[in-house]
Amino acid sequence: MYSDITTNLNTKMSSNINKYVLKQDVLNKIKDSTLLAKISADTGVNFNTLKRQVNTNHEYLTLYSVLVSISNHLGKPIDKLLKQSKA
Repeated sequence: MYSDITTNLNTKMSSNINKYVLKQDVLNKIKDSTLLAKISADTGVNFNTLKRQVNTNHEYLTLYSVLVSISNHLGKPIDKLLKQSKA
């Protein structure tokens, strides 16, 4: 799984990892408004948009810049934030 993620991350900064979604424990942690505000500031994604995406575990949360921000704020490597999508 790690090599798949690494390969996908090396494609483009704006790409997302379609086969993966955030793990539930990660979603629970980033629901915090302060953390969401920091992710919004890092990525330029509107706070309310991020909040809505967290509630639905939206695929846009796997955009590289969003994953990097989440990874930095939670102190976890990107591959530990994701699980394989059921879709």
